[in-house]
Amino acid sequence: MEKAIVVNSGLENTNFTEEELVRRAQSDLTYFKGLYLLWVTRVYQFIYARTGDVQDAEDLTSQTFLKACEAFPRYKHKGHFSAWLFTIARNEVNLHFRHNSSRQLDIEHADRELPKIDMLDHISTEIEMEQLRILIAELSEDEQELLFLRYVAEMKFGDIAIVVRRKEDTVKKSLYRLQARLQKAMEEDHE
Repeated sequence: MEKAIVVNSGLENTNFTEEELVRRAQSDLTYFKGLYLLWVTRVYQFIYARTGDVQDAEDLTSQTFLKACEAFPRYKHKGHFSAWLFTIARNEVNLHFRHNSSRQLDIEHADRELPKIDMLDHISTEIEMEQLRILIAELSEDEQELLFLRYVAEMKFGDIAIVVRRKEDTVKKSLYRLQARLQKAMEEDHE
């Protein structure tokens, strides 16, 4: 899913794909703004889903992009910019929790944060949504993170694999099993 974004570099106003923005930003950091615009919403949603706090999510999103911008001159592009960026975001969230020693994932807003899960197409009542929130809250942090990376950040399986340091097939199987488990639990609750 290659998206194009309009970037005004001061000299030109052009549509660029992520690939083109990365290439241009490596020689002219002003193009990093385009990468920021392309990813800021998904990074924020991912961090918010992990922290459950608007202020923390805003701060950590800013820190993520600041660190990414500072590290960008050393970035070696291999077609996985989002994986690199979300690794930074994930590390920022983990560091935040380490320093604040409270670990929480916000399942309260799962209906807003996981809009693309197939099973949500079939949920028609608030009761069912609440059941899904409870089921997601019962998952391990790693399982919740996989769901957030896939459905909040809308990342590809290969990029998720890089972020969580697992094989792509393992990530796919884990996500399919998670979805099947959640779907089955939802169906059992209706019986």
